[in-house]
Amino acid sequence: MVIYKKFDAQGNSIRFKAQLIARGFTQIPGVDYRETFSPTLKLTSLRLIFAITAYLNLELHHVDIETTFLHEDLKEDIYMEQPPILQDSAHPDYECKLHKPLYGLKQSPRQWYAKLHNFLLHKGFMQLQSEPTLYIRKQDSNFLLLGVYVDDLPIVGTSRHDILQFVKELQTSFPTKHLGELEYFLGLEVKCNRNTRILSISQNKLVDGILQKFDMMDCSSIATPLTIPCHLSSSDSPSTPEEVAFMKNIPYRQILGSLRYLVSCTRPDLSFSTGFLSRFMEHPGPRHWEALKRVLRYLKYTRDMTLSYKALPAFSKGGMVAPLHGWTDADWGGDKDTSRSTSGYLFTFSGGAITWKTKKQSTVALSSTEAEYIAATLVAKEGLWLKSIFDELNIIHINEFQLWCDNKSCITIARNPKITDQNKHIRARYHFLCELFEDGTIRLDYTPTLHMWADFLTKLVPVVKHWSCCQHVGLKCGARVTGGC
Repeated sequence: MVIYKKFDAQGNSIRFKAQLIARGFTQIPGVDYRETFSPTLKLTSLRLIFAITAYLNLELHHVDIETTFLHEDLKEDIYMEQPPILQDSAHPDYECKLHKPLYGLKQSPRQWYAKLHNFLLHKGFMQLQSEPTLYIRKQDSNFLLLGVYVDDLPIVGTSRHDILQFVKELQTSFPTKHLGELEYFLGLEVKCNRNTRILSISQNKLVDGILQKFDMMDCSSIATPLTIPCHLSSSDSPSTPEEVAFMKNIPYRQILGSLRYLVSCTRPDLSFSTGFLSRFMEHPGPRHWEALKRVLRYLKYTRDMTLSYKALPAFSKGGMVAPLHGWTDADWGGDKDTSRSTSGYLFTFSGGAITWKTKKQSTVALSSTEAEYIAATLVAKEGLWLKSIFDELNIIHINEFQLWCDNKSCITIARNPKITDQNKHIRARYHFLCELFEDGTIRLDYTPTLHMWADFLTKLVPVVKHWSCCQHVGLKCGARVTGGC
């Protein structure tokens, strides 16, 4: 039995919850369960929902389904020991046969998802093939779009009446709580102003929690995550018994683990610094620790940072046509230990970033052109997936799928796949980009490094460039931007 508190967006305790958890780790595959996979809403898809909401000025509501796993019968015969606090004193040796899935059973999430999936299809919803946790139902010019994250459903609609009507449909089959307009979801604080058509998301509560937990609430703040230049490498790992003893008491891994969720949800500005410092997680040294403390100082400086989406006047005329822009960049040989490059990309829609990634490349690039070409292929695959979601939704037409790169040689290879001594070693799998360019699926154009907004995903940049990148991907901070790097 597990008892825990539920909190609101301000961190206030709103209710207690108790759950009986089965010991699913003792189940035998093929006997007690077979299939276990159950999709959950991607954070990129959630941000896409937010961006569409702001772009079309839609209603955004939140529904919570209670006792989620108890709405379907178990297909297998499963017995459970009596919970100690619920034990039958007259028959202490009896075992309980489960008729419904419990929390903890490996097949419970899959059976719940199948139950909800069948219900939504019966109610006229269409499941997206490109993102199975997104469902849409259209009727004339109105539509409902919802995402499925286990028992939490963000619902977007053109009409409040349609949303309330659907909530009633849910309540006929499941015990459902309509939480009103979405304000708090998966730790994200959501503020939607329909007058200004701006939707912003933030994680201020999580930021404060990290700073308090690691005793950095009173630290001095600073305007960039890491110093420039930063020459950290594995050679800075502990080399003396004193350094080893010192680092044993440092919560290096815990801090990076806490920061990763921030990066995944709302903070692309922390993507490179946390990814870079994670490379030394196995044997961090004092210099790595000093760098990580600087990231926390930057976190305090940006504790009220928000990621915002808004309708762009230049493209909102007609309401259903919009551009999808991506930026791709690479830092050639930036890793001092392996000489591998770092790829970075981001896509913006409705004035804010909807997806971003920083990743060390799996092979050593022999030129900056090759490094940029590998990064461009990575962003092209992500862009195709995003475009397929828009095509399936068919509520906003993507009139322009454009990638921006600051390496002219990379663009030349994509446009004219000529084999030369300089590029013949580039693996065939990366020439996928050439095919996309030839059939007109994407546009790959040049932008100067000054306007490369993915720059801060691959390397450390000066404070002015860092904050220019933040501004152009929809990140806004109430703190006064000063020097400090």
